[in-house]
Amino acid sequence: MSEIKILGMFEDSLKDFFYELIEQFPEEGDLVVILCFLKTNVPVVDVMNIFNTYINSNDGELKKMVKERNETFFLKHNLFDVFGKDKVGHFKKLWTSQQMSQDTKDGIWSWIDSFIKLGDAYMKVMSTKSTV
Repeated sequence: MSEIKILGMFEDSLKDFFYELIEQFPEEGDLVVILCFLKTNVPVVDVMNIFNTYINSNDGELKKMVKERNETFFLKHNLFDVFGKDKVGHFKKLWTSQQMSQDTKDGIWSWIDSFIKLGDAYMKVMSTKSTV
C-alpha cells in the first residue's frame, strides 16, 4: 500500500472518529473546532507524523497502554495536546464523566487501535522508501 493511500485512510478515519464523537456529544463544541482545525489547517502528513512520534515515544509505552486499555493513556498523556492544554483537560473530564459510557470508551479504543495500525503501516512504507 502506498503512503498516499495510507494517509488518505488515516485522514478519513480521523474525520469519521470526530464525526462519531460529535454525534455522541453534540454539546461539546470543542470537538467541532478540532475537526475543523484538522480539515483546514494541518496537512494530514503532519498529523500522521505527530501521532507516530507521540504514540511511539518512551519505547512504545503508550502503545502498550492502548493494547492493555489502560485509561492512564487518556488521563495522564496529552493525545490532543496539539489543540491546546485546555482541550486536553476538557477531554480528560469528558472521559471520566457519566456522559462517557463503556461502549463509547470501547469504541474510542478501537479507533485508537486503527490509528496505530495505519501509523505503523505508514512508517513501514516510509522506512522502505528511505532505504531504497
